[in-house]
Amino acid sequence: MTRRLGCLLALLASATALVVPPARLKTRRSVAPAQRPPAPLADAPRLPATATLAARSAAAPTEYVVYESRWAHLFMLSLLAFVSDLVCFATASDPAAFNVATGEDAAQVIDVFLFANVFSCFFFTDVSRALGLRRCVVGAAALMAAGCALRSGVALDGALPAYSQILAGTVLVGLSQPFFQCSPPLLSATWFPQKERALATATALNANQLGIAAAFIVGGSMPLPAYFVAITASSVAALALVAAALPPPAPPPPPAAAAGAGGAGPGAPRAAAAGRRRPHP
Repeated sequence: MTRRLGCLLALLASATALVVPPARLKTRRSVAPAQRPPAPLADAPRLPATATLAARSAAAPTEYVVYESRWAHLFMLSLLAFVSDLVCFATASDPAAFNVATGEDAAQVIDVFLFANVFSCFFFTDVSRALGLRRCVVGAAALMAAGCALRSGVALDGALPAYSQILAGTVLVGLSQPFFQCSPPLLSATWFPQKERALATATALNANQLGIAAAFIVGGSMPLPAYFVAITASSVAALALVAAALPPPAPPPPPAAAAGAGGAGPGAPRAAAAGRRRPHP
């Protein structure tokens, strides 16, 4: 009896061991103590108040100068672009009168002008980089005035010059026009702050469209020889104005950080010094 009871208890113990898994010991991971910054030294040197103020003033942003004369410069460049398109479409205002005076088609003169214009566009970047904005614009204005003088003959006898002379003058004006049409972005980048550059560029570029419109309005209301002489007088007046008042390639203190990075031609500043500067007269 006792032996049977012992066997029964042994069976119960083995069954319990199969059903219930053995208890697992829980282990805790060791957590590293939080690192604290070292305490400041009591004898650490402190900068004087004057040195602190000097460091703050050196880190202050550069103050740039915006010149009121920038709008006058934009007007002069727009005037040159306006006159150049008066020349381009002068014969289109009255093609019948031009055909009677020369025996040639007025459209051929416009084609010659546009071919010379496209040819000159390929050299604008290199020439403007080598000579700067002022020299390019003044030189192109002189070239345009010479071309207008050839086209009109500078004679008040009421007759146009020879057709070959008209073509020669047309080529000169066509070569000069890209220096008025491609210069507005360069002018706005060096003389205008960033918020005014789009307005300045659009104003100068739209002067070409106004010149085209004026060529048909004014040219259709007066005789063709007198119209050519009037254009010549306008080009000479524009040349005199630009030669006397056109600014240097870039202002000494630029109007913005991008303008002070250089690349505007000879005389362009590389960077503006910190602090306030007075406008250049």
